[in-house]
Amino acid sequence: MTDFISFLDGHFLTTATRLFISTILGGLIGWQREHYGHEAGVRTFSSIALGSCLFAIISLRMSFPADPSRIAAQVVSGIGFIGIGLIIKEKGSVKGLTTAATLWTVSAIGLASGFGFYDLAVVGTVLILSALYLRSIPYWTRFTGRREYRKKHKEE
Repeated sequence: MTDFISFLDGHFLTTATRLFISTILGGLIGWQREHYGHEAGVRTFSSIALGSCLFAIISLRMSFPADPSRIAAQVVSGIGFIGIGLIIKEKGSVKGLTTAATLWTVSAIGLASGFGFYDLAVVGTVLILSALYLRSIPYWTRFTGRREYRKKHKEE
């Protein structure tokens, strides 16, 4: 029993908290994307956040003189590579750009959680969710002057 209690020391609980927070925050953003019918959803976004968090924790646990920022830099470029695969040019318009940018942001949220910056992770999640919900504000397309609004009202 004492072995199990020593296993649950602060180090383990801190690690578990970081992993849990990153997965939940990534899942919240994924839920928003899935709710609005986008292909990448809860599983994708929570996996990206969890994976980024794991890489941050691994880089922190590496022995000295390793630089923890090296793995974080590779996560950023790796997620950028995945994001490129999400962007599609279709009939003169670009699709998937917001999903790719959101995946990139979720990886930053995972890294922030992994490095223990919970405040950054939570604020980043709130801000990205706010940005994603802007389109559901009534008259948003009218405010931005987007093409869909102009086309619709030109035909009337």
